[in-house]
Amino acid sequence: MFDVTEERFEAFVAEAIDSIPDNVAKAMQNVAFLIEDDARDGDESLGAYDGIPIPERQSTVYPLAPDTERPDRIILYRHAIERASVSESGVRDQAHRTLYEQVAKLFGITDRELDALGWAAP
Repeated sequence: MFDVTEERFEAFVAEAIDSIPDNVAKAMQNVAFLIEDDARDGDESLGAYDGIPIPERQSTVYPLAPDTERPDRIILYRHAIERASVSESGVRDQAHRTLYEQVAKLFGITDRELDALGWAAP
């Protein structure tokens, strides 16, 4: 376990968001990135995607970016990521990896496809 300050963790997450390829970022609409200390249900997950993956959406049922719809949420759990890391660079790398895994879920990309794309590598 390696603790970092809240500010440092936020900087790692911001860096990860900024590293999302432009073509992917342009396809993301109405997405909120959140940091929480831990999952509320006691789960040890490092992150979560809360929403409807883009491939499953039908524009008449779930418009891509309406102002009145709740945004998709990508959540990173700071303490879980810290518990999975043994150094500051490990926290940074795990935050990047976790964010990319959750972005992949937004696009309906499986873990196997994610590895093939090289997205999991920070």
